[in-house]
Amino acid sequence: MKWRVLVLLISGLAMIYLVSLLQDTPYPHPVIVQAFIPKRSRLNEPSQVILSEHDEYIYRTHIHYEAVLDGNRGFVHGVDSVKINVNGLVIQARKRKYDLLKEEPEEGPITKVSKSPEDSGSVQFAVLYHLLENDNVQHFVRVYYLANDSSTINFEYKDILMPGNTMINAISLEKDSILFARDPDLYRFRIIALPGDFLSSPHSEKSRPIITTVGQTGDPIRAYHQPGGTESHANLLCKLYSSNIETYRVFTLDIHKTKNLFHTNVTISDGTISTQKQDSAFIDENLEYMAFVDGAHFHHERTMINMPNPSISRSKNSKTMVVSLVRNDFQTLDYTDNISALMNNENEKRYLYKTSDGEYLHEFYHAMQIPDSVEPSDTAFDATDIRGVQLNANGTLLAVWTKANSVYIYKRGSGDQLRKSLTDKERIFDSKTSNGSPHHLEKPLEWILRMVITPIEGQIGTVAPIGAAMFWSNQNSNYLCTYSSQNEL
Repeated sequence: MKWRVLVLLISGLAMIYLVSLLQDTPYPHPVIVQAFIPKRSRLNEPSQVILSEHDEYIYRTHIHYEAVLDGNRGFVHGVDSVKINVNGLVIQARKRKYDLLKEEPEEGPITKVSKSPEDSGSVQFAVLYHLLENDNVQHFVRVYYLANDSSTINFEYKDILMPGNTMINAISLEKDSILFARDPDLYRFRIIALPGDFLSSPHSEKSRPIITTVGQTGDPIRAYHQPGGTESHANLLCKLYSSNIETYRVFTLDIHKTKNLFHTNVTISDGTISTQKQDSAFIDENLEYMAFVDGAHFHHERTMINMPNPSISRSKNSKTMVVSLVRNDFQTLDYTDNISALMNNENEKRYLYKTSDGEYLHEFYHAMQIPDSVEPSDTAFDATDIRGVQLNANGTLLAVWTKANSVYIYKRGSGDQLRKSLTDKERIFDSKTSNGSPHHLEKPLEWILRMVITPIEGQIGTVAPIGAAMFWSNQNSNYLCTYSSQNEL
């Protein structure tokens, strides 16, 4: 009897240990270089504020008496004014006195924001806002940029009055144009070119709104572009790379929700010629999961699926694009100039681009969509919606963050340092190895999930959702910066 109790006890402890192992993240975690978490009150106030002035500036200094540097990985010791593992924090900002004497520019509610391509050195981002006067509504796009006639690096802006008064539901800021879509409209998208002297003075409040007219239009809306019984609609769009500088290639994504289904519609258009792939995602918003034990009703659970808010990111020159779809799926488009395999595939050959003389152009976009792509089902621990995606400039690193505030880091090609360590013999048997660019391949280069950052690491996302992420390189090492409204890594 004593042995039986001991065996049961050991078995129970072993089971608890095995379950705990299954809960651990099966991926390595990146090294956290710095995570600064200032001590904050419920009102998010500093311990003391100092205002001072010098020359043409007013300085505001926030002082936090205690801030924990997460890199210490220790506990705070001491109850008096001197503690261990605590640092003071001083945050200083300044503003020109001239700016404080100006009236605040009139700006209505903002509904859309668009970031410029990764390699854009001038235009940075744009916001779509709206003004309502009497019975008239006006739509403005305010474009922020780095002026080319300034000795200092300051963001300036200009306002663009968009044509018409139909609601604009998507915008994309490009290097020399604004791409936008209306709801409803006769066309899938419209294009407005930025003036040639857009970056020149006058700037900001000294400039006057730029009046625009209806520009180039995309392909016409057709009956099959929207399913019957649509209740909600989400969309986005952006420009893609083409080797022909006269080609304006546009990617559009439309997600329509009907009573029981989400329908995704992806289109790549050159002018009025489009290549379209339409999918129906059979996802019931009110899916019911039923379980029965011995023929009796045991469990009844209802899962709500919210209308998605798709996110998009582009690499340098917009040759790679990643877009989130429904739930935790994302899709990748990769430009390639290698079409040798496609020329022998009659099904894919019809999608190749041709010149007016009928000659095939050496450019194609590989599409790659992975179901449940945030995390494989066999080790799933986060099935929440994607909240954002971010590529590096080369399209070889990808960060995906979710509603659960986990960050997934994918690598491929030259961005996958682990694969560089393989021997030549191992590379022969490794079909996923490619140390080159993803833009010269016959087949798409797959993403490999390499690292995961959980919410507790560096305290990211523990208080506020993750709002942005950014890759940057230094001395052949890659770094990822993430930000939320409460803290940053």
